[in-house]
Amino acid sequence: MNKIDVAKVMSTDVMTVQPDTRLETIAADMARRSMSCAVVCDGDKPIGLISEWDLTRVLSRVLAGAPAPRSAADVMSSPAITIASSSRLPEAMDSIRELAIRRLVVTDGEGRLAGLITQTDLLESHAQAIEAARDSLEGLIASRTTALEEANRQLEALALEDSLMGIGNRRAMELDVQKCQNIAARYGRSYGVVLLDVDFFKSYNDHYGHLVADGVLKRIAQTLSDFIRGTDTLYRYGGEEILLLLPETRLAGAMNAGERARLCVESLGIEHKGSPLGIVTLSAGVAAQSPATAPAESDWRTVVNKADKALYRAKAQGRNRFCVDDPEVPLEVPEVGREIESDPAEHDVIPTR
Repeated sequence: MNKIDVAKVMSTDVMTVQPDTRLETIAADMARRSMSCAVVCDGDKPIGLISEWDLTRVLSRVLAGAPAPRSAADVMSSPAITIASSSRLPEAMDSIRELAIRRLVVTDGEGRLAGLITQTDLLESHAQAIEAARDSLEGLIASRTTALEEANRQLEALALEDSLMGIGNRRAMELDVQKCQNIAARYGRSYGVVLLDVDFFKSYNDHYGHLVADGVLKRIAQTLSDFIRGTDTLYRYGGEEILLLLPETRLAGAMNAGERARLCVESLGIEHKGSPLGIVTLSAGVAAQSPATAPAESDWRTVVNKADKALYRAKAQGRNRFCVDDPEVPLEVPEVGREIESDPAEHDVIPTR
């Protein structure tokens, strides 16, 4: 508002009269045009002002017996209090307040009548400025809120992502496996877990260095991310260990996923002089939560511990293989390329309460 000129707010629909205009004519015209005042001009330059209050004052005197004035010059307030059209609104507000008047005559650079600005004009302009400032502030707040929410989402995502591998971290894994466990326990669903570990990774790290080893972990994570289903998720379990979570998947499907993950990494053919196989390989431990045991096993750690024990079996049996934490389960190598077997109920709508 401080930068708005008077010219942008003033009214240009101004009633003007000459000094010799008769009062009867002025009063009639003001009533007809619903004007509250008339500017008295000498040519095009304002010299005075006649307001409703001036006419009321004259009428009161006439009724009291005073002689009736005849023309505008006899009644007008003079000189006209003016303000330049290039002045700013705060200056107009200050003048109206300090002089205790209701309106100012606005003139151009040559002193000619340009318009009229009233208290009402200033109040409306002030209200519009406040409204505009409020809208601007609300827009700014909304924009900042959106930016803050997006930043929080990004921070939350970063807090759940492993910075090296670009997959979920341990915290994200615990949250997501717990969700799968809750669904399994409540609705009798299945989910699978495959715990993967890079074989002889310490010797790889020692021989090739940390930077190269980190690059291999990134490549493995990317390779596994490319082969898993859209519903499956990878997490860095710790060190070079990766956990693959398979929602709505039974043990046979988890075994298939473990074998496919092993073959994916083996097929990369990454040199590993510290391994008897000469290339980087994976060992995998497979476990699954079955509908029969889900209500009893309310802790997801039970399933992950089974996968961990199976991983140790795979390593003990020579690495570059997958095992299940159940010696009685036949380790028939699944048909590679076959879709991961899922729970037939996975497309059912989960009931809510």
